[in-house]
Amino acid sequence: MPARVIRIILIFALIEVGIVGFGGRWAAERLAFEYTTLLPVAYLVYALSGYFAARSSSMWYGALAGAAVAGIDAFVWAVLGAPGLDPQTSAQAPAGTFEVIVVVTGLIVALSGAISGLLGGFAARWRRRPSARPLT
Repeated sequence: MPARVIRIILIFALIEVGIVGFGGRWAAERLAFEYTTLLPVAYLVYALSGYFAARSSSMWYGALAGAAVAGIDAFVWAVLGAPGLDPQTSAQAPAGTFEVIVVVTGLIVALSGAISGLLGGFAARWRRRPSARPLT
């Protein structure tokens, strides 16, 4: 993987986890709105990471970048104890259910990040295509 793509992944992972994740949670608590309303912003970050990765390399690196940023976001969410899951429900569920929910959620988030990154990659490739008509 090109170093430029790795740098893009790290930059957008910091944006997603730092600004959207922690900053968004802080703002949601202070301004009294649902944190889940920031979900489209997360998809935008995944798509932008895919856009810039595809611009610097191939379109498939766009999907990889989106999946990586989403995967890092899901990993941080899991390490923090999966905030947002109801601990009462988790305590009443059979053993291992919480872990399965966390893993499945992480996989779904990574897949949705890959799709968003791929869309960003398509946008980058579409933008780079030469015009069909010459400007004369």
